[in-house]
Formats: sequence, structure tokens, C-alpha cells
Amino acid sequence: MIETMNKLYLVIRNHNVSEVLSNLQNLGVVHIEQGEVDHALIQNDVHFIREVQAYNRHFKAPTPDQLIYQGDIKEVLSKHFVYRDQIEELNQEEAKLLRFEAQLVPWGNANPDDLLKLEESGITLNYYITTLKKLDALNLDNIPHEIINHTGDKVYLVTVNRNLDPDHIGDLPIEKTILPNMSLLEVRKKIAELHAVKNDLIAKNNSLGKYYNHVQAALNQYLDKIDFFKAKSGLTDYHESFSTLIGWIPEKLSIILENELIRDENLVYIIEKNIPKEEFSKVPILLKNNKFNQLFEPITKLFMLPAYAELDLTPFFAPFFVMFFGMCLGDSGYGLFMSLLFSIGFFKFKKLRPIFALGIFLGLSTTFWGILTGTFVGINLFETKLPVMSDMAMFTSEHMFYLALMIGLFQILFGTIVQAINKWFQEGILASLSPLGFFIFFIFLVLWYLKTQTPENAGDPTFKIGYALIKLAKNSSSGTIGMGMSLGLFLVFFFNDVNAKVYIRPLKGVWALYNALTGFLGDLLSYIRLFALGISSGILGFVINSIGSEFLNIPIPVLNYVIFIVFVTVGHTANLGLASLGSFVHPLRLTFVEFYKNAGFAGGGRTYTPFKKAK
Repeated sequence: MIETMNKLYLVIRNHNVSEVLSNLQNLGVVHIEQGEVDHALIQNDVHFIREVQAYNRHFKAPTPDQLIYQGDIKEVLSKHFVYRDQIEELNQEEAKLLRFEAQLVPWGNANPDDLLKLEESGITLNYYITTLKKLDALNLDNIPHEIINHTGDKVYLVTVNRNLDPDHIGDLPIEKTILPNMSLLEVRKKIAELHAVKNDLIAKNNSLGKYYNHVQAALNQYLDKIDFFKAKSGLTDYHESFSTLIGWIPEKLSIILENELIRDENLVYIIEKNIPKEEFSKVPILLKNNKFNQLFEPITKLFMLPAYAELDLTPFFAPFFVMFFGMCLGDSGYGLFMSLLFSIGFFKFKKLRPIFALGIFLGLSTTFWGILTGTFVGINLFETKLPVMSDMAMFTSEHMFYLALMIGLFQILFGTIVQAINKWFQEGILASLSPLGFFIFFIFLVLWYLKTQTPENAGDPTFKIGYALIKLAKNSSSGTIGMGMSLGLFLVFFFNDVNAKVYIRPLKGVWALYNALTGFLGDLLSYIRLFALGISSGILGFVINSIGSEFLNIPIPVLNYVIFIVFVTVGHTANLGLASLGSFVHPLRLTFVEFYKNAGFAGGGRTYTPFKKAK
């Protein structure tokens, strides 16, 4: 549901604006209509906030020894970024030295000064890295050379050139290796020195974590300052001595605001309770739901908030979403694991309890549908000899196909009823007759289709739900079905646009019926994904078990079970992850596309954002 809003008008003395806004910010219940904001005026404040965000990415939580910084808190951030940049430079230098070390290790420790003396005396050393195969192909009989090292297939080779030798016989027809102009000992010494400097900088940087709480307090002050500036942008000059401000407040909090405003002699206020329809698009949206439906409000906000004049669809799609997730995942073993995992998270992470509570419901739904379809961690319960479990498994794959279509039909028709109620609230009872007509028409259209089925296609008697519907259709008279369809078409043709002339309405009704019929079929078929995803995750689980069981045939007593357990654990974990992702995304699609469309969802609401102090 949507919280009822009241509109607030304030007339404030100009010299009391800051005081009044400060009181409103402390109260924290008024959504203020803002004007155009000159972002250049808050550029420095925004820069500070971004710096604090970068600081928070390094210091994710306060250290036990928290202190108040004696000075400008910006100095703490400045020091942090200086230390961070210096540490990054040292990391790059360290990476370079480590590459040098890796290059020099196979060649041993050679003194660069000694090599320089050799060059001055006319002797040059050439360094090559080759393979045993290529080395055999080289003719080194008359070439001064020495194999320095041999690791695996690699050969580290040095040849000698003399200045007196015009042919440079030490040059081999392979690429030379250029070594760093440092000895191995020098490189390692520099690495040790660099580590000492870097560790000192890391310690200094980490010591800034003791000002974490002070930095957060400063961040809140800057956030409050920016919000204050944005709130002032909503002021409109009313007189040379007065300004006006417009805001919105939940009706249930209006009394709290009035008790504060009535004490202030420097302002005049009006709280408008009956908001005109033409202003509904300006009203901010605050959702009001019970604890169960509140778990699904993030999903509602993920797409779009409803307009103020329409119904909040959160309570209407929440049960369907839970059911759809369970049908898509459809494995009782996965469901039990999810329920247990999210239950642990629910008690361990109090701040994330709504997310974990939602996960528990999704896990229980998965367990329920897994039992009904006879799947437990890829095991087909229909084939087990456990009497209790096999009796609880009720639906075959064929049953689930028809059940997915039936549930989809129900949600589409339910959405049509929601649309009729929405139209009634927004435009009056006559506007609600057209969606009601579609509801009636589709109900009797489905009955007509079921009634016309041949006896051979009368349905599977073991699928009791479907068979009961077919029997109901068979027992319905053709006249009743015809009258029902006619009534639905009459409402569609003559009430699809109550503002149009009567003789125009049937033409518009024909077009609306064409769109509804084509859309209805596409929407209905879209629900087959509930069956397909459930089947695919079950088949993957079965394949994982089948391949894993092959490892039990390995003739090594303990190893075979170890490999089996590792393979099955990794396989089912991957299957659970992929299937859970699909089981979340596809119900989202069914909600935001099929259900929202049939419910006539318009959306476009703005979030209620009260002007308050940052915490």
C-alpha cells in the first residue's frame, strides 16, 4: 500500500530561514520540494565526500582505539592518500625488482663490476635461454661457452666474444637475453629495503584508522550541509522579508510536525490534507506494507515506484514471486540447504535480516515444490522406495507443464481484476468496466476451449486439478458460456474509453480486443518458463549424480569416495548457484512484464526522501 501524504506550505521570515530549516532537519519527517541546485557551489563538499568514500573502502570498520583528531579532519584524508600513493609506487617498484630477481636466479650471483672489467679488457659475455632440442642443433664445438643452469627443458647458456675476433663466433643464431645491470644480491637487498619502507608506510596509514569515527562524523556533517543547501534551493521569494517553502509529509506524522511548527512565531504554515488529483504526480511515494510484504519492497523499487493514485502492487505479486522461485528451482534438497544457510545469516547478521528472511521464504518454497515434484538433490523421489517420500511426490513433469500454464492464467486474470480496481479508484466505476469485461471474457473463453476438447484429450485423471477444471467446463452449458463471453465483449466494446463518443467506442473496443487476445496468448505461454527451469535444474542435478556415481567404480577404496564427494559437492554448488540466479531473474520478468502489464501498472512515483540529519 501507499502512505497517505499531506502537503505542507511554509511562509518563513528571511532572517529565520536557517533556523527553521535546521529545526525541520532535526525533525526529519518533511520531504522538501527542491529547486535548481548550482552544483559548483557544493563542488568542494562533494569532493570531500568522495574522499571519505575512498577512505572507507580502505578502513571498512572502526578500530578499537578510536580518537578525535586534533586539527582539520581533512589532514587525515590527505595523509591517507599520500601514504596510499607512496605505497602504490613502492608496490610497482617491488614488482619490477621481483621480475629482476626471477631473471637473475637461474644465472646465479654475478658482480656487474667484474663483468664491466671484462668488457673493458675486450671480452663480452652473451646470455641465451634455449631448450635442449635447440641446443643439440647448435654447433658449439669451436665456440667458448658454458652452460650455467638447466631447469626442466630450459638451458641457460653463456658464450664469449673477444674484440680481437672479427667473426664474433660467440653470437648464436637465437635471441639474446638481456639481464638487469644488478647482481642478485643487490636486487634482494633492495627488495628488503623496500619492504621495510613499505611496511613503515602501511603502519602509518593503518594508524589513521583510529580516526574512523571522527571521519564518519565529519562525513555526516558534510552530507547534512549539502542537504541543507538543496533544501534552501526550494525557497521561493514571497516578499522582500518572507520566503515560501513547499514540502510533503506522511499523514500519520503530520501531528508531530504541527506540534513543532505551532511553537515557532517566525513562520506561517498550512497542511493540506485533500490533495487535488492534478498534483498526484508531484507527491512522493512512501510504501506501507506488513512485515512479509516489506521484504519485497526492494524488488518493487528495483523496477519503479507506483504513482500516488494507483495501487502498490507489492502485496499482490509477493506470494506469486515466492511460488515462482520455488517452481523454477524445484529441488527440496536445495531448498533445505538455502533455508538453513539463510537462517544462520538471519541470526548472525542483524542488519541484513530482511534479505535473509526473504531467502528463508524462497528456500521453503523451493523445498515445498521440490517435494511436490519429487526431486531431492537430483534424486527422483518417484523412483525411491521410501514410502513416505514417494507418496508426497504428487506432480510429474507433464503435470508441472499444465500447472505452470494454469498458474499463469490465474495471475493474468488476477492482474486484470487489479487493473479494474485501479481504474475504479482513479477514474470511477465506469472506467473499471472494460478490464472487468476482459476478465469475464477470458474466463468464459477458457471454459469454451476446455469444453470443445475431444474425449481423447479430456485430461489426465491423475492430474486432479486439471481434470476437475475440464469436468467443470464439460458440465457448463454452451448458452451460459456464450452469454458470459457476450457480456464481457459488451463491457469491452462500450466502456473501453468512457470519454469517447458512444459510436466510436466499439471501434476502439475491436482494436483493444485484438491487442488483448494476441497479448493474452503470449503472456500465457511465457509462464512455461516455470516448468522449463524446474525441469532443467532437476536434470542437471541428476546428471551430476550420474557422473559422480561413476567415480565410485574406481578400484581404490577411500579415493573413490573422496573424488565422488568433491565432484558432487562442486557440481551441485554450481548448479544451485546458476539455478538460483535463473529462479530469481525469470520471476522478476513475469512480475514486471506479464503481471504489471495486465494490472495496468503506470508507475513513475518519486521516492519519499525526508530532509533529515545523516546518521
